[in-house]
Amino acid sequence: AAQQTASLGEAVLPVVANVDALIFRQPSTVGDRVLLQTSVNRVFSSSMEVGVRVDRRKASTGELQHMNTGFLTLVVLDRRSGAPFRLPAAAPDAKDAEAVGRHARALTRRALRMQRRQMLSVRPDPISWSETLKDEICACNVYCLLRLAHAPEIEWRRAVDVSKDAPLPPQLQAASGLTRSPLAASVAASLDTWGSGLWSLKVQCTLDASVERVLDHLSHLELRMQWDVMLARGSLVEQIDEANAIVHMVFHPALPGHGMMDYVLLQSLRHEPSHGVYVLALRSVASPSFPTEPAASRGEILPSGYVLQASADGTRTRLTYVVQMRPQRLITRLNLDAYSLSRAASLFALRFITLQRRLNGDAPAPKPKNVNTQWCGCVPARSLTTIDML
Repeated sequence: AAQQTASLGEAVLPVVANVDALIFRQPSTVGDRVLLQTSVNRVFSSSMEVGVRVDRRKASTGELQHMNTGFLTLVVLDRRSGAPFRLPAAAPDAKDAEAVGRHARALTRRALRMQRRQMLSVRPDPISWSETLKDEICACNVYCLLRLAHAPEIEWRRAVDVSKDAPLPPQLQAASGLTRSPLAASVAASLDTWGSGLWSLKVQCTLDASVERVLDHLSHLELRMQWDVMLARGSLVEQIDEANAIVHMVFHPALPGHGMMDYVLLQSLRHEPSHGVYVLALRSVASPSFPTEPAASRGEILPSGYVLQASADGTRTRLTYVVQMRPQRLITRLNLDAYSLSRAASLFALRFITLQRRLNGDAPAPKPKNVNTQWCGCVPARSLTTIDML
């Protein structure tokens, strides 16, 4: 394949598009002779993987030592048009076991590279769960949540403000069991997150409880069922390690006329002790072995979750919750008006009102049977300041 590409001469231009798995084993010193060996491991439609092995011959002893190994992806371009050049198909000699092995492993590495790109992308489809890449998937889950929570380029617009001790609308009183709000909360929305048409909500509030207690009520399904008015049921699918798990959650509809949604989520926890910060990240993952819910529609979310900051005296927790979804999964642009958005945002505020109620030691209010009517039908009152989003 390399000879075929070389024979095309000035017609094509090989360009390094990716450097993968560059593993450094040891350095070289002045006087060493550096030797590079390359091999074309596999040819794709317009690119090829080239393996590079770097050795050094020590100047002092003449000993040959392995320095590093890497894999390069070369894209072959047409010099005149700049478009990818279609390469002829090539396969290794079946009798060359080493070449056949390199050929097979190159395809695996290509699939892993594509999945790594998906981890950091803003595509709303769930990432395929991979045991091989589980450490990277978990790390990217946390990173992408923090990117969403702190990205300066995202325009957040206020949707609902709930004032502490302000009277709650009758519908919220019935759902929470309270007449006044136990906390101040603000809900903001982004209707075109990352410029990709995604729909996101951000809730910020301060809870009167230690960060450890708040984290327990967010991360443990049995505790979350006691306060989360949107969560119908949840179960553990797989405990990956101490900090990461795959969970299955079924949620009540967020708006009238919508059905129940279920999600299979990767839940990743990280802790920064020096700053008193906990991060609990969630994102959709997919696998044929994961459970389904016949009565619900499968939803997908990009990395979402909670950032928790302990107060200086450790008695309160500053909570930031962000979630991003496909617009058609929650609220379509056809019915997206200030009133509909305020109802959805009020429901998210209600979740943390009931969380504070539970943290105060109060028994949870019974979840109403008609979720859409009682939870989402609230008309904004004085304690709910609605901003026109359009």
